[in-house]
Amino acid sequence: MAWIMLRCKLATEVSPPKLSIHWAVPAPMNKYAEIAKTKAKATVNFHNNNRGYDDPVITEEDTYEWDEAKRCEGAMKIRFLGEDVIVFPDEYTLVSDANMAEYIDEREGSHFLIEDSVEVPGEYSLVDIRSKDERLLYEAALLDGCDQVQALRVMKGKDIDISTVPVLGWYRAHHRFARIFCRKGEDEITDSRKKQVSA
Repeated sequence: MAWIMLRCKLATEVSPPKLSIHWAVPAPMNKYAEIAKTKAKATVNFHNNNRGYDDPVITEEDTYEWDEAKRCEGAMKIRFLGEDVIVFPDEYTLVSDANMAEYIDEREGSHFLIEDSVEVPGEYSLVDIRSKDERLLYEAALLDGCDQVQALRVMKGKDIDISTVPVLGWYRAHHRFARIFCRKGEDEITDSRKKQVSA
């Protein structure tokens, strides 16, 4: 879990402005992880086939899926306008706590808070609790003061990343900065479920 800054306007149904900063969690890309494993094996088989082994060859479609699987490594999920939005590694930059403090400084910062009904995207859900041991770990983490998301991470053996900046919403770049780094329309909120929302 970390703060990320969007480096481009996302091509999604619900799209935040470019340069906006959001709290994100790793995206569950299980489908693509399976594709990546399959394609890695197929690649080895392909190379072996060229050396005289009798294995199937990779098709153009396989290559596309492999590229998609590679692109999904490091994907993050943010919550924006009530929707989960997947952000790929080439679309964001991780923001350290030190940089975050500079970005949101009230006097000289480049970003301001947009308070949102805070919906932190979940990496895991309670459905992921499959055994009695996992249930005990989850409940023990809750008793130790973790929130639900942190307890689920502890149950899965993950570290708890806690930011010094509280998650109260998302941060938007001030217009004076956005007009330098954004093309027309990139600094606007887009919701194709409705009409364009102005800044």
